Amino acid sequence: MLGIRQDGMNLPSKFRRVLRLAGWNALLLIAGLALVAMIGEAWLRSTAPFRKSYLPTVFVPGVGRMRLPDTEIRYTNHLDFWTVSRTNRLGFLDREPPSPERAAKGCHITMIGDSFVEAWQVPIPRSSTSGWKRWPHGNCPTWTSRPRHSG
Repeated sequence: MLGIRQDGMNLPSKFRRVLRLAGWNALLLIAGLALVAMIGEAWLRSTAPFRKSYLPTVFVPGVGRMRLPDTEIRYTNHLDFWTVSRTNRLGFLDREPPSPERAAKGCHITMIGDSFVEAWQVPIPRSSTSGWKRWPHGNCPTWTSRPRHSG
């Protein structure tokens, strides 16, 4: 009777077969994409330089929490950067401070600020203080500058 079945299903059998195949194809597509994502995740995790940030600190009464002097700092957000730097003898992520004899000469620039000044995300040679160290040589050749930062 005009393709109407007794069980209430009035779709032609060819259309039901196409729907069933489309469901299987969609399932295979989703499973394939999940497999590619898992393989990509495993590859990215295996090529990362390190997995956890290592930021050793010590509590100093009257000052607060500071990083340990002369230790290796490993810092990452697991997406953009993996930075390994060494703290100086004062516990800052900066070059070693000059000796008192050298500190008496030259122009001293101190940068006090937040994480943009401290710059954990970049190696020390690319930090803002390294850029300021090069500035006077082009503009004022007779100056010697020793920029430092405290973030």
